[in-house]
Amino acid sequence: MLKNKTFLPAVRLILASSSPRRIEMMKAVFPTIEVMSPEVDENITDMLPEDYVLTIAEKKAMSVVKKVDDSIVVSADTIVTLDNKIFGKPKTEDEARDMLKTLRGKEHFVYTGVFIVKSPGNIVRNFVFKSIVKIKMLSDSELEEYIKTASWQDKAGAYGIQEEPNIVESYKGDYNNIVGLPIDKTVETVNRLANTSLLTAEDIAFPEGNGVVKKDKLVIFVPNMIPGDKGEIRIVKNKKSYAEGFMDVLVEPSPNRIKPECSHFGMCGGCIMQNCDYPSQLKYKEKWVKDNIHKTLKSEPVVHPIVASPDIWSYRNKMEFSFGIDIRGELNLGLHKAGSFSKIVDIKECKIFSPYVSEILEFIREYAKKTGLPTYDSFTHRGFWRYVVVRKGSNNSMLLNVVTRYEDPQVVYELAKKMMEKFNFIKGVLWTLASSIGDAIKVEKTELMMGIDYLEEQIGACKYRFGVFSFIQTNIKTTEQIYDKLLSFVEPEDSVLDLYSGIGSIAVYVANKAKSVVGIELLQECMKWADVNAGLNNIKNVSFIQGDVKKVLFEYKDEVKTVILDPPRGGIAQKVVERILELKPSKILYLSCQPATFTRDLNYFEENNYITKEIFPYDMFPHTGHLESLAVVERKE
Repeated sequence: MLKNKTFLPAVRLILASSSPRRIEMMKAVFPTIEVMSPEVDENITDMLPEDYVLTIAEKKAMSVVKKVDDSIVVSADTIVTLDNKIFGKPKTEDEARDMLKTLRGKEHFVYTGVFIVKSPGNIVRNFVFKSIVKIKMLSDSELEEYIKTASWQDKAGAYGIQEEPNIVESYKGDYNNIVGLPIDKTVETVNRLANTSLLTAEDIAFPEGNGVVKKDKLVIFVPNMIPGDKGEIRIVKNKKSYAEGFMDVLVEPSPNRIKPECSHFGMCGGCIMQNCDYPSQLKYKEKWVKDNIHKTLKSEPVVHPIVASPDIWSYRNKMEFSFGIDIRGELNLGLHKAGSFSKIVDIKECKIFSPYVSEILEFIREYAKKTGLPTYDSFTHRGFWRYVVVRKGSNNSMLLNVVTRYEDPQVVYELAKKMMEKFNFIKGVLWTLASSIGDAIKVEKTELMMGIDYLEEQIGACKYRFGVFSFIQTNIKTTEQIYDKLLSFVEPEDSVLDLYSGIGSIAVYVANKAKSVVGIELLQECMKWADVNAGLNNIKNVSFIQGDVKKVLFEYKDEVKTVILDPPRGGIAQKVVERILELKPSKILYLSCQPATFTRDLNYFEENNYITKEIFPYDMFPHTGHLESLAVVERKE
């Protein structure tokens, strides 16, 4: 009957029992288990059966725990109940005879409580199993024969289910529980407890935001844990140099732990830091930047205190929501579940985006259901509905892009019409065809269904337009803080080269102070808006080149005084670094959202006659494991 046969925890394991059957069952799985007989009073009255068996099992375990250290102690207790009366183990033949006379021909319950404790720390796991047993309608002579020949002393109501003569007519539930120990669940719990320790988080690891705990010299990364949290940590995966863990029980919360604002916290995997107060978030992120600098750079730049976001809620200006199927097989719409590429959390709110998100998603969700068209399935790669991209501009104006796997623009047009009639802040709805496999949107066709295809945003004194695929920083108020700081390092005589220039937001912002600005950007969509934005702000000394930065730089011959870098999260390629070095700018202003690649690239420059003078961290992304940093790098004379 035993399923688990190979669990051999590398800890001292003790069974607190004198039951021959429990000893036999445990030794079959754990040959090295020690056995100690507990000394407890089992006479307890006025308790529910579940409470009774757990109380007795706990007493047995704790009587042994007092005598041993560094061990896992397992104990159990089994009782029988009939008509709310509790029967324990009979002590005499007469008790066994009376008990069987009461139970024969009737169904009764068999309860087993298991109590397992690991020391040090007294980490406890316990559970109760219940089964139903019906004893045969024994005659008096059959009953007497059984009393004389069977081992009645250790049956506690299981009475001969594993012996001959078998006096059990039928049973429902776990056979091993009736014998006296639900062995599969017990073995599983022992094995889990063997990998569980009482530990305190010392640090936090970004960008995942996992708590960092240490067991001896082993580093364990634990989700949903913040520094100062004390919890029962179970190792779930061992790697070469570290382990991954799970917090089964939060024993003592960190003084910095708070209640998350969002009802979806912990499910969608987005705002991983919502359970931590905001001042502490800033402190941990600033430390993240400093740790990367000290680990990577030989210089010692001035690292300024991290700048808090002016808004810590409703700051995001772009979200991408995915269609999915819930456990009932119904269409849903929301964000990916933490750690899953296929499961979608049906989003009812998003505290960092917009208070209107609930209404918008519910409207689209219900419309999509009424069409009867299926949602995209990431396993079969079939279905119609894929994503909804929502972009937000000034005054909460919005632009939507509905992405589908195959063509049916009329369905999206009807949705666009209904949405723009209902929500006056939606300025335009687009449709994009993306039939390729995978989560990344590979655009094959885009059409404007209704309204306009752009939004406007104000950053400082500059006005910008951008489309649904354009890159613009996530948090506009923090972006303005960063751009103002960046502008302070631009001089009137500077010829500026703005790499990865996007919609020209930085180029336009610094143009009025610089001598000239040239922006380089790969995406044609962004280039279109960059030219528009230069015109909107009446900027005459800015030009843009469309192309791959690596290729364009090798053809670039003009003098460059200052290079501005705002690359993707992966940083800049070695060839780009080499070409920038050949241009010999006197100053490099590097903006990055990933400290690891940020400091790696800074080190490239420092190895070639440049020095990092100052670093300014900004919390562009409150409640997440990300931030933005600006570095000022100067060429040595």
